[in-house]
Amino acid sequence: MFEIKFSPRSEKELKKLSLFIQKRIKKKLINNACLSNPLVRAKPLINLPPATHRFRIGKYRVSFYLVC
Repeated sequence: MFEIKFSPRSEKELKKLSLFIQKRIKKKLINNACLSNPLVRAKPLINLPPATHRFRIGKYRVSFYLVC
């Protein structure tokens, strides 16, 4: 299982969304973090450092990178 950490900016952006959407995004991130390889469900990103991949959650995109 991977640990989920939000940047200060992403926390601020997440709080702007409705509570329903916040819960939906967090639930999906937790489900993906429990996978042995969460990149299976992710799409690669190009030219968006430091993020390397993204998840699509409804109409939102969550960009991220994995720390080993």
